[in-house]
Parts: sequence; structure tokens; C-alpha cells
Amino acid sequence: MTDYQILSKVMTPLFLKPREVVSAKQNIYYGYCGYMELDDQKEIVKYIQMGYDPGVFSVLSIIPPQKLLL
Repeated sequence: MTDYQILSKVMTPLFLKPREVVSAKQNIYYGYCGYMELDDQKEIVKYIQMGYDPGVFSVLSIIPPQKLLL
């Protein structure tokens, strides 16, 4: 996501914003980019990407917000 090559500067914050509570107890939310964990101050601690496809192993990626190259 470096230099807004995938999404524009306008769309990137919308894409990375938490939308729905998945687990209030664990501070897990869902947004357009996938799952994310928030701290008690509602700041994003990590983005969580997971998925699978028939015939393909499952994938799990955990990305701290500091590693996003915006």
C-alpha cells in the first residue's frame, strides 16, 4: 500500500477503519480490510488477514499498523 498505489488517499482510511464489532470482550472488529484488534483506547493494535481457498492451505497474516507503508 505504499504511495497509495492500490487505494487513493481518500479511500485508504475508509478501507482500514473498523466497522463492526466481532468480539467486544476481545476488542476484535471487522472492516473492509478484514479483522482488526483494538486496545482499550480504540486504537488499532493489529490487522488480521485470514482466508483459504479449496485446494489451498489457509493463510493467516498479522500486521501491526506501524508496518503499513502509508
